[in-house]
Amino acid sequence: MAKYLIMNADDLGYSEPVNTGIMEAHSFGTVTSSSLMANMPAFQQAVGWALRTPSLGVGLHFNLTCGTAIAPPECVPSLAGGDGSFSGQRHAWREAEIEVELNHQFNKLVTAGIMPTHLDSHHHIHLEVPPVYAVMKSFAQQRNIPMRLHPWSNDPLRQPLRTDRLIMATYDADDGLTRLLHHIHHLHEGITEIMCHPRYLEDDHPLRIASEAKDGELRALTSPILRYAIRVQRIRLIHFGHLAKVS
Repeated sequence: MAKYLIMNADDLGYSEPVNTGIMEAHSFGTVTSSSLMANMPAFQQAVGWALRTPSLGVGLHFNLTCGTAIAPPECVPSLAGGDGSFSGQRHAWREAEIEVELNHQFNKLVTAGIMPTHLDSHHHIHLEVPPVYAVMKSFAQQRNIPMRLHPWSNDPLRQPLRTDRLIMATYDADDGLTRLLHHIHHLHEGITEIMCHPRYLEDDHPLRIASEAKDGELRALTSPILRYAIRVQRIRLIHFGHLAKVS
């Protein structure tokens, strides 16, 4: 059985430095997929770049913890305050309102010309908040689109289309490339998603210096050593839009 890998970069649309890092990692040939935040400042830039880059799979990075809601605040009072800003009160979130906001964020991508290849979530809310998982699972099943694997779910009911494994880690420390290479050399047969966060550092970031604006994850993901290891291991890089064909 073949080894398939989705290297998915979260947070597309968060900011221009994030967008730039993700697109550079994709152009380099390691990142194959990304998750777009519908309510963040660099959304329109991300959409423009994504529409010109059909080789990059783009999903919805469903967000209830950062920025403001897209739905009118009066429609989602358990999620956001009167000014629309997300309150972060996870214990108070109501399923009906989660579904309203999910529809608004999904439809914003579709209206912009992006048909999401998959669903996942910012700050892992669909893994940590059961009502979010329930809403997203039902939404994915109704539309027959993949959803990021919930590795701890014991839900016996039919699952959405998903990968076999999910590797959740960060690679911004000095050993980031070493850790990525370990995953590559020990990749199982079947379909694996490696979640990542390539970016450039913001101008005011305390670690940014003129000679090196890349975050550690972006440096690791654009290492020729990583690209060579993927090729040597005969790993097939795909995005979520390919799952139905290879599952």
